Amino acid sequence: MEDQLFSFPITVLPFRYYNIPKEYEYVKNKADDILLIDKKIIIVYSKNEEHVIVNDSKDIYLHGDIDQYHRVVVVTSEGRLIFLREREIKNEKTSYEEFDINFFFPEELRQRKGCKVVGISFYHVESFEIKAVVFTNDKCIFTLSFFTNQIPINAKTKCVYISSSYKESWNGFGAIESMNGIVVVCCTGKEVGRIVFDKLWHGSYESIDKIEYDNKSNKGSVELIKKEGVYDVIWNSSELFNINPHDKEMIYKFNDILSFDQTTNELILKKNSLKPFIKKTEFEEKVFVLNTNGGVEVIDDTNGITTSIRIEGKGRWMINDDKTMWILTDQCLYRIIKRSNEEKEIINLFKLNEIKDEEEARILIHKELDECQVNSKKKIILYCWSIIMDIKSLQKSGIERRKEYIESIKNTLQLSIKMKEGIDYHIIRYIIEMSGLDDLFIEYCHICNDIEGYINYLINKEQDDEVFKEIKSLFNSSSSFNVSNQTMKAQYFLEKYFSILYYRNNDKTVQFLSSVEFCLFPSFFTGLASFKDQKKSIQFAHQLLLKIESKNGFNLDLCEFIFWGMVRYCTDEELLEFMKEKSIRLECVLNLPLKHYFKNHKRSYLFILENKQMTEEMIEVFIELIKEEKKYEDVEKAIELTYSIAIQDKKEDYLIKIFNAFIKSNCDEITVIQLIKKYSIPINLVIDLVPFQWHNKELIELLTTSIETIGNEIERVQNEIDKTIEITNSSFDFNKSLFTCITSHCSLCNEIIKEKEQFVLFACGHIFHPSCIKKEFTNNKTPFALTHQTQVETECPLCGEHQIQLIDLPYFSPSSYWEL
Repeated sequence: MEDQLFSFPITVLPFRYYNIPKEYEYVKNKADDILLIDKKIIIVYSKNEEHVIVNDSKDIYLHGDIDQYHRVVVVTSEGRLIFLREREIKNEKTSYEEFDINFFFPEELRQRKGCKVVGISFYHVESFEIKAVVFTNDKCIFTLSFFTNQIPINAKTKCVYISSSYKESWNGFGAIESMNGIVVVCCTGKEVGRIVFDKLWHGSYESIDKIEYDNKSNKGSVELIKKEGVYDVIWNSSELFNINPHDKEMIYKFNDILSFDQTTNELILKKNSLKPFIKKTEFEEKVFVLNTNGGVEVIDDTNGITTSIRIEGKGRWMINDDKTMWILTDQCLYRIIKRSNEEKEIINLFKLNEIKDEEEARILIHKELDECQVNSKKKIILYCWSIIMDIKSLQKSGIERRKEYIESIKNTLQLSIKMKEGIDYHIIRYIIEMSGLDDLFIEYCHICNDIEGYINYLINKEQDDEVFKEIKSLFNSSSSFNVSNQTMKAQYFLEKYFSILYYRNNDKTVQFLSSVEFCLFPSFFTGLASFKDQKKSIQFAHQLLLKIESKNGFNLDLCEFIFWGMVRYCTDEELLEFMKEKSIRLECVLNLPLKHYFKNHKRSYLFILENKQMTEEMIEVFIELIKEEKKYEDVEKAIELTYSIAIQDKKEDYLIKIFNAFIKSNCDEITVIQLIKKYSIPINLVIDLVPFQWHNKELIELLTTSIETIGNEIERVQNEIDKTIEITNSSFDFNKSLFTCITSHCSLCNEIIKEKEQFVLFACGHIFHPSCIKKEFTNNKTPFALTHQTQVETECPLCGEHQIQLIDLPYFSPSSYWEL
């Protein structure tokens, strides 16, 4: 490689795995680690070692992320999230072990048809915890958080963004933790956008930039790089065609480099270009371009100078963060690391090593330390170096100069308190601890307030009583170390050293845990999970939960540990009793687990379903229990559930299923008949399920009664039909005569009914003046009126045929009511 890379140190890492596909699905880096994902292959370069994970299943790797602790999370086509972490075996090469991340899909996203996970990006990483945002194929986002030192890995999820647009799903993602919240970027081949979430996860999508060109694919890429006070968004569009009128087949790409303020999220700088290239990015104020011919160029925007980098093989991809640039070819990996002015100054500092007289070198180092004011890294190196030189002199000196060197070390240690720049106490701690001077190390811990070093020292010396004593003083905020948030520190140390203390002294650890208000943490659960007798660990955890609840407290993590432990190792009765003790414990199954987890705990599953008011699922479980346990009580409860209003349309189907299961369980016919009578079950629903050999008298009576009931019902319906036909014919006769009698005479007074004069017409054809019929009904009651005193006159006074729904008033009403 040419020596024109502006003093960047370059490392060439040859591939040892030769079955590398020509195209990668995804590439991600974190400083000196890089992750390459193909459909069936994962390659991790970590600590200058290559690790290859090959997938033999039908599942396909889609996306992933890597953190500074070399841990990886990968998304698969079946919606799985796979966690990979290093496993170090003595005298063997480091390898990766694989774990499934157990998580519940957020309720809001379950309702979206075809919604599945396609990408993930970390935004907050600690030594034992990872927080990430997860992206779906329909432009939705949910958060995922889990502890990496707790196996099995049970992650928590929360939906934070739901998109109403289904057009062109995102294929590039990134997330960082800014000063005021979380910034998420996502892109397609034509558009890049961002969502700025506040601390409460409130945020909305905004488009940063978009293009309108022809493209044959929607695949773009985006990197989100966090720097001091700002963050950069680097977007490369999909391949564009028909840009150059002279060569329409030439592939172009659009590149955006945008810088935003971390506090205000306002745009500070924007640079874009449209040229034929594979990838374009920015690193250390230089623009790196991977051309279509596979070559790499570096452009200095300040002077416009372009430098070519000679690489072996054809360049495929580039990726970078704020510390490292990676160039991937078909033969090698190139890693470019920035070098600061401070680092150059530090390199010159090591010329002091050329001084052969150790005492002279020690004096010069102390002098440099006193004079160093600006370069913090140099000051820290001098600080450590001076301690090393003093310790060396102390170990070689006689009694007369011993006090002098110890005082010199103390003075140097005191200097660390005045230094505003952070000093890595792990280094100082290691230097003094390796000297073997225990008194000096303890004094160092108190001078520098290195309580972690002190407790670590006690752990190594197996002084467990002193460890418990110091942690308890932190819980009581009475530690001799001047540290803030002492309770949180105590919690941290318990988490870090719990496994060691527990294995070394089981009883004392449990006793101590009970005395400090039951501080719970991931390592505690890992320790409990390592019990040989898991029932004892569950029993202990249960007692701990009871003590917490006795003080009106509750711990969801502890409750979840007990619940899932009981599912694996306890009986159905024990699990059911645990859930019934306190209703709040049902919060540990707020999201309903899958049914197959409760294969041997159906009663407990019924209790969960009952509290969630899931009637249909309860009936299905009862049917399974009827087949297995053949209990009469289960049949009764299942039948009673069919009376729920919510499932009336399926009631008969469920009744058939219930009786089918019960009859097939070799029950006696008397029991079935009792159920049919008790719940008034229609015999026609279950008669086909009854064995032919059943000839019980009561069963025959039920069948006879059913036949009679059905016969009566048929007769009633037939009568209704006959009545309807009679009414229809009567109405027809009335309508027929209505138009033939308009000019007829009144059948009582024999006077002509004039045109437009009111009249009363019966179905028989007789017509009357209202006053005439009123008088007739008053003086001469019809047989119908005599029989039905409270009802209306409906019989014709001449022939007795009924008039339907015309005379609707009793005969004793005033004359005015007879006006039609």
